[in-house]
Amino acid sequence: MDRIYNIQATSLVQMIMDLYTKDISYMLGSFEDVEKHLGVERDFLKTCIDENDTPTLLAVCRDFELIEKFFGDTLASQYNQNKVTILIDKLIKSCNIRYFKLLANKLNIKADDILRWERKDDINSFITALKFFSPDIYSSILKNESYGENIMLNSYILQQAKEEANKYGLDTAIYIENLIINDLKK
Repeated sequence: MDRIYNIQATSLVQMIMDLYTKDISYMLGSFEDVEKHLGVERDFLKTCIDENDTPTLLAVCRDFELIEKFFGDTLASQYNQNKVTILIDKLIKSCNIRYFKLLANKLNIKADDILRWERKDDINSFITALKFFSPDIYSSILKNESYGENIMLNSYILQQAKEEANKYGLDTAIYIENLIINDLKK
């Protein structure tokens, strides 16, 4: 999967341009034609190159199912199942932001950190950072969603955990996590 994560924006734009300008089924003639076809603003591709914004380009490629064409089905399948990638796409759409770096700024999280978590598919670190650095976005968009491991609790035990967590001013999930960790240490 490193082949996908390590690609430079200029190389990815070249792949996009080659597909849309050389493939007989498209035969688009210019950057502007390709940008129109992709439904992005004018100079989008140039901006991505200037900013070396590969994550934004990859998101557009996912929308148009180009990842499969460029990297093959096996790599594309692994990449498209990455939980952090899925969450990044959801946040970009929910926050109505086009560029990955703008999303990182809005989340108050370094873009390099998000990319590191994406490469490792480390959804737990990403969710933890969202809770800490962007509590409003976390609570409005993600609080009731599950991206990490699920633990099923009956409603009575969950209610007890909520009450105990509230006594100590803790988030219920953090309280339960600490109980599990302490139990494992025994």
